[in-house]
Amino acid sequence: MTTIHFAHANGFPMGSYRVMLSRLAESFDLQGISHIGHDERWPVDQNWDALVDEQLNMIHQCSEPVWGVGHSLGGVLLYRAALKAPGYFKGLILLDPPLYISGLRPWLLKLAKRTGKIDIVTPARQSRRRKSRWSDRQAVFDYLISRKLFADFDERCLWDYIDHATDKVPVSGEYRLNFMPEVEYEIFCNLADNLWNTGSKIKPSVTVVTSRHASVIHKAGIRGIRQAGLNWQETDGGHLFPLEYPESTADMIQSMINSFTNGSDGGKVCMTQSRSKLNSIM
Repeated sequence: MTTIHFAHANGFPMGSYRVMLSRLAESFDLQGISHIGHDERWPVDQNWDALVDEQLNMIHQCSEPVWGVGHSLGGVLLYRAALKAPGYFKGLILLDPPLYISGLRPWLLKLAKRTGKIDIVTPARQSRRRKSRWSDRQAVFDYLISRKLFADFDERCLWDYIDHATDKVPVSGEYRLNFMPEVEYEIFCNLADNLWNTGSKIKPSVTVVTSRHASVIHKAGIRGIRQAGLNWQETDGGHLFPLEYPESTADMIQSMINSFTNGSDGGKVCMTQSRSKLNSIM
């Protein structure tokens, strides 16, 4: 069976995507990092270099090239991983990634970093202020559903987020975030700004899917993606559409992969270590 290596968005552990991934698991083997940026071997650094290596370290354990599917942060990590090790990938499907490969955006990000303003032009500042403790599990749900970021979530995905992004504190019984806000903050502050003019250099097939209503890629950026020869299409929903429309997103991903593989594949299963990581968070 074909293996999909999935990489999640910043702040949303892989288990948050259980509904979408469970549907894909009917046809594919799956693997991925549960909480990107939380392994001290792969710390958050400039342009996410170590986080790219974290992805490649897991993919390296596969006996066949994989399909890389990444959402937001995860999309850029897999794009950079494919630039570095193209032979590891059959293709890439990137779900609304902050992929800035043309125009002024990469240079503006560099300037923002140098002038200490990067937390203004990214969501970093909101991460630093993020509420991280609640009295109980229901309180987590009630708080999140009132927030604009989570308001359009499929309810199953919201509960999955609660189950995988929070832990119950043994003594107090409170629930607290386990995707550390300081890691989320650092990830935003180190947004990759080194991708200018790389579209012509990427070797695996790349499809970029953007949100019709709230994409992080503006029209000029989409023009750059198309001019670079990458595939592009729009889908309904906001930036977090895989958590708003999990089944239709899964079906879209499967259809894209099938269009390249004609519905058949002789790939081997990835190593047990990778599979067990997925099973442990599903």
